[in-house]
Amino acid sequence: MITEVSIVIVNWNQKDLLKKCISSIYAETTQTNIEIIVVDNHSEDDSVAMLHVKFPNVQIIENQENVGFGRANNLAFQRAKGKYILLVNNDVTIPADTHAIDNMAAFLDAHPEIGIAGPKILHPSGAIEPSCGNINFHTQFSWEIFPFYHPIYHWLWRLRYAKGNHPREVEAVTGAFLLFRKEVLESIGGFDMFYFLYCEEIDWCKRAVDKGVRVFYLPQFYVHHLRSASAGGENLVRSLFEYYKSKNYFAKKFWPGWKARLLSLCMYSGVIFRYLGWSAFFILGIRHEKAELMKEVLQYTIKRRKETFLF
Repeated sequence: MITEVSIVIVNWNQKDLLKKCISSIYAETTQTNIEIIVVDNHSEDDSVAMLHVKFPNVQIIENQENVGFGRANNLAFQRAKGKYILLVNNDVTIPADTHAIDNMAAFLDAHPEIGIAGPKILHPSGAIEPSCGNINFHTQFSWEIFPFYHPIYHWLWRLRYAKGNHPREVEAVTGAFLLFRKEVLESIGGFDMFYFLYCEEIDWCKRAVDKGVRVFYLPQFYVHHLRSASAGGENLVRSLFEYYKSKNYFAKKFWPGWKARLLSLCMYSGVIFRYLGWSAFFILGIRHEKAELMKEVLQYTIKRRKETFLF
């Protein structure tokens, strides 16, 4: 039987979430012939052992170290046999009776002009997550300078994209659940392996759009994204460092010169503002767990600014 969709999941120390993710895929994919490829980035929580026992048909690529998201996906791309490839985060589940993979694959079958697509992403509470958009100099990083820009960004995103369930052409969709034709991969190649975490799919979508590939947001289909796999402590420190490193690399790659340096300055200023904002808790004598953690994270990022920023 011909494989229609190759599903790629990158995992690192999230055995329970991975189990729920794969279980929901099998339960909710009844009309499409699939293969699942899990790339394990040297987990230490028996994720691989669980896969052997619970999902013997899943293909497993075991890395001897954590090679990051982009490089791990590239390894799976070399094995993928489907005419479509689907990236799925290990903290994503497909809700009962929604059949997201079946429906999205059928939609792309009916619309050969679409090369890349992503669904609506919901938290299990029902809150919608920003999961698509356009890529340009003015919007990509402009909010970084503000200490608490996320609520503003989310509000503006919902104003533009959260109304209605009609397909929308965009320039990028999130890698949490990203379906694309294999021909796109053959045309533009895999992820840029400089990125360890963050921006891989934005970079990849931009390269695709620059080649004439059409990207669509399909809110008539949806999945749940738990987002509880975010690491704390030392892993959060590394995560934020990689976030700024990736953002600045993206800027330097696509907007070289003064634009990249200006955006880098905005991001670095935002880091300083956030640091000062959280430090106010300590000035007032308030012991706040998040404030203490954020102070540690931001001190680390500032200390390694020469590795992260463009000045």
